[in-house]
Amino acid sequence: MPASDFLLVGGGLASATALERLLKSGVEGTRITLIGAEPELPYNRPPLSKGYLLDRETRESIFVKPQAFYEGAGVRLVLGTSVQRVDTTAHTIQTDHGDTYPYGKLLLAQGSALRRLTVPGSDLPHIFYLRTLADSDALKNAITRAHTAVVVGGSFIGMELASAFAQKGLQTTLLHRGKEVFDKLGSPEASRFFADYYAKHQVAIRTEDEATSFAKTPDGNAVAVTTKRSDTLTADIVAAG
Repeated sequence: MPASDFLLVGGGLASATALERLLKSGVEGTRITLIGAEPELPYNRPPLSKGYLLDRETRESIFVKPQAFYEGAGVRLVLGTSVQRVDTTAHTIQTDHGDTYPYGKLLLAQGSALRRLTVPGSDLPHIFYLRTLADSDALKNAITRAHTAVVVGGSFIGMELASAFAQKGLQTTLLHRGKEVFDKLGSPEASRFFADYYAKHQVAIRTEDEATSFAKTPDGNAVAVTTKRSDTLTADIVAAG
């Protein structure tokens, strides 16, 4: 592959912002290559658990820039491609497609890796994660057929998913292993505020509890969630957060 003066690895906001700054500083787009693991243009991730998931934002609105922006600037986009190896001596990277890209300067901005559940049954089809646009699309589709949801984990993503499910009319339960929601913030007042807020919006929060296993229901259309308390919750959707 032809060499790029600037090679940006990652299809998120960091790479897209770096690209925009390079262009504004006078760097010609033809000197820049952006490689992203996902097939989509660089996009903003916060709407995936909020506006986009709730159908309040369109797919096009979450992209950092439209396709025409990259084409007009002459930037080379390599999407649906992951970087497997970086050779800092030779100034090259190798992709999962077997291609080699020489570079002058390299930005690595792939973001974090998804942490998956490891308890028995965690590979069942009704269990969802939220990291990518494709994940959000899968959840949106599942919500249209669901009536109940269990969210495993009380992180920011978990709390946002619980809120979204409740707003979509799903009977929602959130399992949080801590003593209070958002307990890592170190603010009992904030924890009480959010606990009250979610209770008013019909989200059942179970603290000091977590999923210990998952199994298909007899009809195969839902998931039976066994918890640390040794009881079982049935859900059309299980989301890890």
